[in-house]
Amino acid sequence: MSPLAHVVEAAVVGGVLAAVLLLGVGTVISDCLEAARAAASVDEGDDPDVDLAEKYADILDDEVELPELDEPDWGAEWDRARDRDRDYRWGAA
Repeated sequence: MSPLAHVVEAAVVGGVLAAVLLLGVGTVISDCLEAARAAASVDEGDDPDVDLAEKYADILDDEVELPELDEPDWGAEWDRARDRDRDYRWGAA
């Protein structure tokens, strides 16, 4: 193989590796921003499940049946606590 072919091959392999690395970094940044947004909405008292129900009800032109807020949903609280613990353990928080 000629020296030019080696240079071209190295450039192609380097470009592919750089693209994969850039994609991975972009994914990590996106996940961190999404986790921060979700954590902020929970801290503000917003319920992502209710927001999602309202969003899809608007799309479907339907009425939203929101859960009663008199009594907390302990299952949802447990899920959020578990997710916060995982975020903390995995370094996403």
